Amino acid sequence: MAAWTFSSRRRRPGRGIRERRRPRTGGGINPGFIKIRFTALFFLTQLSRGTYVPALTGCQQPPVYKARDEMQNLTKRNLAIRIAEETGLTQQQVVAVIQKTLDSIVEALRTGQTIEFRKFGVFDVRERRQRIGRNPHKPDQVVVIPSRKVVRFRPGKTMKEMFK
Repeated sequence: MAAWTFSSRRRRPGRGIRERRRPRTGGGINPGFIKIRFTALFFLTQLSRGTYVPALTGCQQPPVYKARDEMQNLTKRNLAIRIAEETGLTQQQVVAVIQKTLDSIVEALRTGQTIEFRKFGVFDVRERRQRIGRNPHKPDQVVVIPSRKVVRFRPGKTMKEMFK
């Protein structure tokens, strides 16, 4: 057990003295949400960290506004959790399948193959040709940008219709 002193440092037996970490501040609110929070400060009630509801009386089911940091991107882990819950497989099994699928896609693209998922879209490799650019710090200096390969995704018919 560490012996605490009155200074900002703590002594750990056998390990010497190290500085104590300061607690994080900020209240857990993403800067993207501050604008909304302060414009409607008197009209919102905070339920939990980053979750706010309108402070209206008599409202049956008020809409819930979440801070931007709680609106997560779909990561491989989040996808694995969703699939594991829906299928009953373990998360480790699902992660292994997802990783093998991604590895197969990357390998196929590396060899120049086109990958087509019906109704979803097509992945293919295109070569961007060599072009001439300019140095923004020295506009009179011409820079040759070499050709390179890029992966392109073209959405399928079903996906295009979803986003119209």
